[in-house]
Amino acid sequence: MNPTKIDRLVRTKRKTLALIIRPDGTLEVRAPLRLPQKDILEWVAGKREWIEKHRQEVLKEQAERAKLANRPLQSGDLIYILGQSYPLRIIKTQDSVLRLETTRLIMSSDLLPHAQAVLQKFLTNHLSLTLTLRLPHFTDLIGKEPMKVRLSKARTRWGSCSSHGNIAFNWRLAMAPLEIVDYIIVHELVHLKHPNHSRAFWAEVARILPDYKARKQWLKQYGSWLTLERINDRPLPPYRPAAK
Repeated sequence: MNPTKIDRLVRTKRKTLALIIRPDGTLEVRAPLRLPQKDILEWVAGKREWIEKHRQEVLKEQAERAKLANRPLQSGDLIYILGQSYPLRIIKTQDSVLRLETTRLIMSSDLLPHAQAVLQKFLTNHLSLTLTLRLPHFTDLIGKEPMKVRLSKARTRWGSCSSHGNIAFNWRLAMAPLEIVDYIIVHELVHLKHPNHSRAFWAEVARILPDYKARKQWLKQYGSWLTLERINDRPLPPYRPAAK
């Protein structure tokens, strides 16, 4: 049996190994700086079934996305806003319109050629307001405040905290349930106390959010849905905390 091919090996100061299946099906392995190559290969070999299963899932999703890639948005497509799935209704009007109603999102047809940019700006503003409302609650609980908060367009990171105390949140969180937004807020704020992922870090996260593992799992499972690069025809699965 041929060994599993590692397409990209990234060594950092991390303490554990991690696998990432890229959208094109390639395998990225993240490893500690000094871990021997032999140990990495043995660990990856033991994950062969997991790798192949998730690779097929990723490739299938990419194929489905490709089928819809050339189709413009149309009425009935779903837009995710803070975990809710709003059907898009496209209307003809003399004025450019994009407004959120109780059960739907209204967009004028003249915005369709720039729909992705318009929706991204709308969602970014929505997340900015949400953060303004949510951050004070968690800074009080944790006892730390960031020097600066900004929104990012990162492709793979939901949030980051710099050594200078600046925090960034991915604008795509605007599509996630509020419980997931809160998890990323807490995750990054706790980094102001603990700059690594030590036991102390996770203990502090658990103090604030006892169900953080379930929130983390939801994001791992459905994070790929939180994008405007796919046309959504399925409601976003809700976050359900693990049963006690």
